[in-house]
Amino acid sequence: MVLMALLLIAVPAQDAAALEIINKAIAAHGGLEALSKTRADKVKLKGTIQMQGKPLPFIAETSVMLPDRLRNQVRINPGTQEVVLTQLLHGEKMGMFINNMPQKLTENLANELRETLIMNQVMRLVPLIKDPELKPTFAGAGVVNGRPSRIVRVAPPGRREIKLWFDQETGLLVKTEHPVGTGDKPVWQEEYYGNFREMGAFRRPAKMTTVRAGQKIMEAELVEVRYLDSIPENEFLAP
Repeated sequence: MVLMALLLIAVPAQDAAALEIINKAIAAHGGLEALSKTRADKVKLKGTIQMQGKPLPFIAETSVMLPDRLRNQVRINPGTQEVVLTQLLHGEKMGMFINNMPQKLTENLANELRETLIMNQVMRLVPLIKDPELKPTFAGAGVVNGRPSRIVRVAPPGRREIKLWFDQETGLLVKTEHPVGTGDKPVWQEEYYGNFREMGAFRRPAKMTTVRAGQKIMEAELVEVRYLDSIPENEFLAP
């Protein structure tokens, strides 16, 4: 109760609804203490991704260590003909590789990497109540998979907005929505989360579906997640 009172004092009154939603979500996903402890994690997914109009199998492994470390590696069509895409973010250093060969990293692609890291921070929920720059605001109500949801909008300075959809009854984060793309006219991407399970001290979705510009582009399931105190620095550096 003391924490909630402090939070309400720290932000404008019109954002009280957003903070109530976020605090309910934090409790639903494992609680403030547990979520605050984790600075690093490794997540492994598998599923299918649409490429050139065809669904291809993939395995993705993502390592994140807050505040500014990200490694995302995707093996598309795993096997003898696989293509391995690796993206790295280490503070101000960034890199992208295809089959370990360095690729030109444009400013637009660099911004996409930064946006990905911000998305990871936002989805951990606790930064929404601790980082004053994220400025969560209540953005209305909607329906996800036939269930009432409440929406919170996040607008990091100089970055694209993110909309978080929380199940009204359970408080779980069931959808995110944000613009993506490297051109002047980014498109909206929606990510749906379901089949929540207890994993360690947290409750996480085991199923994810991504829709871009109204078209489903990815389906994935969670294979493994590990929570760590830290990840070796060299994991975020060029191979």
